[in-house]
Amino acid sequence: MWSILQDIISEDSLIFKNNCYMKNAPPESLIRTWVWMMSDTNNPEIMNKGRQNLINAFGSLHKAIQYIEEQVDLTEEAPTSSSAQT
Repeated sequence: MWSILQDIISEDSLIFKNNCYMKNAPPESLIRTWVWMMSDTNNPEIMNKGRQNLINAFGSLHKAIQYIEEQVDLTEEAPTSSSAQT
């Protein structure tokens, strides 16, 4: 699902060493809704609204993508409850 965001912006990526913007990040469910609005609809008005919501929340699509990718990486690195007990 996140690849749609990468297709929307240019190929150059930015590295942010100060992640202070992440402290006020919207809930994951809201971010997922905005991504869905951009990717799974044929209505340009809805697509633009989802895009604008991400930009308003993170400052740019680059920052939104970085935040989403970091959250995915953190989720993949976190031990599951079953593996933590073994």
